Amino acid sequence: MAIQKHAAALVFAAAAMFALAAGGSVHAQLGNRIYGSATLNGASAPVGTTIVAVTEGSKVCATTTTTQLQANATARSYPYVMDIPSGPAAPECKPGAVITFAVGGLTAAQSFTIDEIGSFRLIDLTAPGTPNVPSTTRTVTLTAGCTEVTSTFPDNTPAATVAAAVAPATALSAFWRADGTQGAFRGHGPLSAAASDLATVNRGDALRFCTTTAATLTQP
Repeated sequence: MAIQKHAAALVFAAAAMFALAAGGSVHAQLGNRIYGSATLNGASAPVGTTIVAVTEGSKVCATTTTTQLQANATARSYPYVMDIPSGPAAPECKPGAVITFAVGGLTAAQSFTIDEIGSFRLIDLTAPGTPNVPSTTRTVTLTAGCTEVTSTFPDNTPAATVAAAVAPATALSAFWRADGTQGAFRGHGPLSAAASDLATVNRGDALRFCTTTAATLTQP
């Protein structure tokens, strides 16, 4: 048994050295450690209350439960501590993602944005509340003619919604998305719905906006 354990340790060590030599790592993505108090309906959340951290589209980034608050002369422990993202987190839980919280199933008033440096954050949660989510819209400049843009709209956003994000509205002639490997395009013309064959847009789609004058596109 001791020999088997030793052999397993050698295999793990070799795998770790290989990963590091290849520029990789045996660790999960470095995120943020969040900790603090939790208030539910005006009182301290009972021990065992579930806290869930989510990002866009209600993707779960971490889950924990509250514990007993304890304090002494030299140190303080907190009702909740959680690492975001945790091991089983969704791929959307990455640096730049805005996180909101639910305490006992109720949305809390606090939010934060995941960073790349593994920060520790003291965040005292209060639920129910309206999350103070920062604006994450971005404005893209469209030149007269056609401009290539990578979509940041959520999957299955109606094409009409994307078109409505162009200002001034009168500048947009049409926008297009390349489909398939044959170089075919599907397009949406705001004044020619019956002739349009592009119904929805996904995040990451390569789009081509064609405008008669300079304009802007506001994306999430």
